[in-house]
Amino acid sequence: MKSRPRIPPAAAAWLHKADDDLEAARVLLRSGKDINDVICFHAQQCVEKGPKALLTFHKRPFPFVHDLGELLVLLPTGVKVPLTVREAESLSDFAVVARYPGYRTDAGLNETRQAVATAGRVRDAVGVLVGEPAISHRGPARGKPRR
Repeated sequence: MKSRPRIPPAAAAWLHKADDDLEAARVLLRSGKDINDVICFHAQQCVEKGPKALLTFHKRPFPFVHDLGELLVLLPTGVKVPLTVREAESLSDFAVVARYPGYRTDAGLNETRQAVATAGRVRDAVGVLVGEPAISHRGPARGKPRR
């Protein structure tokens, strides 16, 4: 049986950070607390790290920006992330607004659930593209058990 090549450590690091953001979003969503802006922020962060992992994997430079559309156009031809323009624009709004006092998003529970689902879908797809499965498939991070 042929073993799959290991992805570059820098690309794996982006994916592991994406996994942490996705896990945070899921835990917070399950908490039932009305912190949709924070949950959507973590979902956006997970999605943002997907294209950054792909760009790193393909040895493509990228700016440190939060605009998903700007990152997606930098991907090599033929490399596709399952994200609509509308989803990218909506998620990009959560990158900044949720981080500052006095600002809240208008995200309701349904939009928040959709953001988390989108983050999971993108993370899974990026994992397939680079050969690095999502956290649910790679075991506990940093040796700590996940509950």
